[in-house]
Amino acid sequence: MSSDDFLIYRQKIKNSMGENPKDYSIDIKNLETSTIIYSNSGPFIFSDKKFVDDFPSDKDTVDYADDEIEIFKQFVGASKTDSPNIFSLTHGGAMTSLLYTVMTSDKILKHMFIPTFCFGFFDIFEQSFNKMKIKEKNDFKKSIEKFINPKNNKWIFLRDLKIPSKKLVASSRQYLEGEMFKDEWTQILKSKEEFKVYAVVSKKSELIKMYNSLGSGELCSEDNIHEPYQNITYEPSGLLVGDLTFHGVILY
Repeated sequence: MSSDDFLIYRQKIKNSMGENPKDYSIDIKNLETSTIIYSNSGPFIFSDKKFVDDFPSDKDTVDYADDEIEIFKQFVGASKTDSPNIFSLTHGGAMTSLLYTVMTSDKILKHMFIPTFCFGFFDIFEQSFNKMKIKEKNDFKKSIEKFINPKNNKWIFLRDLKIPSKKLVASSRQYLEGEMFKDEWTQILKSKEEFKVYAVVSKKSELIKMYNSLGSGELCSEDNIHEPYQNITYEPSGLLVGDLTFHGVILY
């Protein structure tokens, strides 16, 4: 990719108007931080279960890693998909991540936040998270909500995601069964039928400070946080510059 294209994509993000949903309401009592997804290769996938079950393929496995479904590449115009039922998040290599979820009283997924910021240091973060006591986890949820809330952070609308089957699948891995590769979804969640998908932009220095306050040592720094659409040949890397970073992507 040329530096000219990269600058165009960066400018589009910079010019994007922030949105503040009038109905925003996330009660930290309903914010769960225990859902984990993993992928042994390729990106994280988020899709409608019936859509992926019906995905046409003449191969042993479906290539969900197609660049056309990567959500940030879609947004900046570097790729395009006609499907409203699927998107991916590139992270690079084998990866595990938390999902922050808000469920209704009857266990239907209402909102989901994917902390892309943590992709580069999740293994260290998970160790600290697992050692937290109940009060510490509640304080953590308060901190997370602060760095999601559109009053404190910029929300950029990326696209719609439609889940007509009301079953949202998240992430996939492949395993060998006999001589055939099979796909396995690490999470299948009952959900509502449609989400608005936003990128959540936060102040980088404050976000690093918040995550580092969770453990006895340094969890993250500018060297290991994940920036969507990193470009190692063009500095500064990433779609955002200055003291801004993508905390993650929210399905709202």
